Amino acid sequence: MNKNRKKSKKNVILALIATLVISLGVYFLNLPNRIYENIIVVNADIILEDFVIGSSWELRTEDSGTRGIRSTDISYLYNPSTGETILAAGTVDEFGNFVEIPLYLYLQMMEENERNIQSIIDTMNENVLDISNLYPEDTSTAPRFISSFSFHQQNHVQALRNAVRITPHVIGPAVIRGGFAETFTESYSFGLSLGVAAQNAVQAGASFNWAVSLQNTTTFDTEFSVPSSRMGAIYFTARDNVTVGILTEVSLGVTRHHVNIIGCSPARVGQFVDGIFELRLS
Repeated sequence: MNKNRKKSKKNVILALIATLVISLGVYFLNLPNRIYENIIVVNADIILEDFVIGSSWELRTEDSGTRGIRSTDISYLYNPSTGETILAAGTVDEFGNFVEIPLYLYLQMMEENERNIQSIIDTMNENVLDISNLYPEDTSTAPRFISSFSFHQQNHVQALRNAVRITPHVIGPAVIRGGFAETFTESYSFGLSLGVAAQNAVQAGASFNWAVSLQNTTTFDTEFSVPSSRMGAIYFTARDNVTVGILTEVSLGVTRHHVNIIGCSPARVGQFVDGIFELRLS
């Protein structure tokens, strides 16, 4: 009698365990891939909006109004869309010295910047075709217990991001002395939707030394003069290392996803964040 009760009790426990295992199996089979849930291939054209567009600016020259041996014309960059003017530009070298950049050369840098970003967009568009033709999406409901990631870089450029104001506006005549404290961080075309393991794969697969974040305090002795009756401020456009490629997810030996992705990392020159300072009038 006792043996039958013990046997019956054992069978009940085994049945409960079996039910639990089946329930967990159903749960894991129906788990979505949370890292890429509801994510589609990014429209590459929107990436262009974050970076400097050379074709938005034009070089203009005006008579200074002076005469004689020291008379000079005034050159500046003008944006017809915004009405803004760049009156001076420069960068900081690895020793912290300010180096002025002639405006005609800065315009050439902007135009080259636009070409670099266009090459990233072209690579992304090519990747879309490669992913759809060569790497069909895995639609199985097999459980995702452990995933590993790899990133194959297909293009890398350096690009100037849109300028940010780093000093208060002042009304001229006035002098602004350069100096700022800013933190520049990495970014991805999937933003916060990209998990840490996937981010690590992009960083490891990039062809440059990746900087997650650069905190920088830059000061220099150069003075920027704001003309009379004009409002001006110092702006800074940071230079990024930009990589584009295909991120692959593998789970339990099965390739799950191939994702078109862009990663951006702040560039460094010496101990300073690389970029361009501008005296911009509005």
